[in-house]
Amino acid sequence: MNAPLSDTSTAFPQAAWQATFVSRLQRRSSRVIVIELAPATALPLAGFTAGAHVDLALPDARVRSYSLMNAPEHARCYQLGILLAAEGRGGSHYLHTQLREGDSLQASLPRNAFPLHEPAENSVLIAGGIGITPLLCMARHLAARQRPVHLYYSARSRQDAVFLHDLTPLGNALTCLFDDECGGPPDLLPLLAAHPPDTHFYCCGPGPMLDAFGLACRRLGITRAHVDASALLRACPAACPPRATTWCWRARARGSITMAREACWTSCCAAASPFPMAATRASAAAAPPGWSAARSTTAMAS
Repeated sequence: MNAPLSDTSTAFPQAAWQATFVSRLQRRSSRVIVIELAPATALPLAGFTAGAHVDLALPDARVRSYSLMNAPEHARCYQLGILLAAEGRGGSHYLHTQLREGDSLQASLPRNAFPLHEPAENSVLIAGGIGITPLLCMARHLAARQRPVHLYYSARSRQDAVFLHDLTPLGNALTCLFDDECGGPPDLLPLLAAHPPDTHFYCCGPGPMLDAFGLACRRLGITRAHVDASALLRACPAACPPRATTWCWRARARGSITMAREACWTSCCAAASPFPMAATRASAAAAPPGWSAARSTTAMAS
């Protein structure tokens, strides 16, 4: 993994940071909190699109990224769902143990590496665990616009599905897939096959789910498949060369899922990657132009 930034002011232009404060902090479980950020000045927060994320500047010059879970129509605040990462590097631990309502936080301008194709006739969202957060944003946005959407929410148990209440407005457009009730993780192949061929599929979750999603898409010939670039980064094997994960993170910062797939998956684990692009472009992976070695210490989400 890459090291945290030594100075957040060198990571982004100063104008890219927004002064916020924690207007609400809710503990959903022992491992998940939801924080709501409001503007700390008279200026409103920057708007965003469904699937976007923001970076948070934390003590010790750490920068962590989290997906926005509220709908773009309600951008007066930023709502973030944060999982306590047992194997993280301290970012989520700080937010879980030290952050309090009223505390100040610097938040970046929203960026979107997981954009929603709004004109789609059908949109299917597949979430695993904390991967629900960007898909919750998408589901709320599509529902507000009365666009067709179906959300599959997977978790180990109903108790672990801490965002289930937030999804109540979806009604029949929500299917819950709990491992302890279904006898194991969901079989994505028949799940995807049940939808029309013009469907756009979105997936965010743990590594095994991304693998299953990619393989199912390949077998079914699905081309309208979208994966959160940050999820690709989290799923990248520990054996990946540091340069590969650095490229993947940089691609995410530039808002390019395609580049993230090529830069990370194709440079270090193309043979094992379920994504067709990785298999066909393994030899083409190269560092994105315009990035110097000094920027290789970009912090990744914890």
